[in-house]
Amino acid sequence: MPGRLAIFSDTVFKEDAKTLIKNDMVGDLNKNYNIAPTLPIPALLNNGNYLYTHFGYLPSWAENRSSMNINARSESIYEKKSFRESFKSRRCIIPLNGFYEWQIEDKEKKPYFVKDIKNDYLAVAGIWDEWFDSKLDMRVVTVALITCDANEKLSKIHHRMPIILEKKDFQSWLYNENLAELIKLFKPYNGENLNIYEVTTEVNKVLFNDLSCIQQIEEKQEGQLSFFSVNKAPFSIFLAVNSVLFFLLFGSSYKVRYHLPLSFFVGKIGFEYIIYYIFIYPSSIVRYFNNFFIIFFINFYKYFSVF
Repeated sequence: MPGRLAIFSDTVFKEDAKTLIKNDMVGDLNKNYNIAPTLPIPALLNNGNYLYTHFGYLPSWAENRSSMNINARSESIYEKKSFRESFKSRRCIIPLNGFYEWQIEDKEKKPYFVKDIKNDYLAVAGIWDEWFDSKLDMRVVTVALITCDANEKLSKIHHRMPIILEKKDFQSWLYNENLAELIKLFKPYNGENLNIYEVTTEVNKVLFNDLSCIQQIEEKQEGQLSFFSVNKAPFSIFLAVNSVLFFLLFGSSYKVRYHLPLSFFVGKIGFEYIIYYIFIYPSSIVRYFNNFFIIFFINFYKYFSVF
């Protein structure tokens, strides 16, 4: 059930739908990487108009925005009063370059970007209607994305997904009057065609809108630490306790007492350990150089082995 969209290129879609677009009112597309409900999104209506619409469907008879829906369930679209007339006669295609879904882990919301692996866009089936906006004193076209159960791949993150149309189905979806035939299009998109990856949590902010929204973030390897992200106080306490324990177990050897405990705790931190060593023991820089190769080989071993 996508609530955030990315629409930044419609060139390929326009080419694929050129026989269906009678009036291009969008022109040069405004690039948006983080579109929330109520913001304008382009849609191709079944009257041939390709124009900006209101992301959030409002039936013509709605008294206010409280009746707004950004999604319409495919399982009940032909039954609900809000959607059935639009399903019969006011259908549209919404070209997305991708959409976002969130996975909740330990009360933390992780955003994921969903896009097609090969194609430049996802052609989402939608419905539309005209609603009079009293504040703007004009009629606006409002749209909703039609959804179904998510495919196996996406269901690991969210249980719903939009209906995604194949190019060959554009004409039928917009103009076929046989509703039974249209309902056959209500099926999950093949998961093998989707690329799903984690993106920055900055996407959670509605006003954050640039290219970095859709860029994949690198997964942090388990056990990997950064010197600059270490809380120095607990680190120092642990180091002190660790040193005492190793001293009691292995004797008063300088090499064991200072280097082994610290290297044991830091693990795969590499040369950042050397930097931290200098800050902890500023008077021991000379001893540091005397023991350089001990430090180097301990960290070299830990960096290239499973710790």
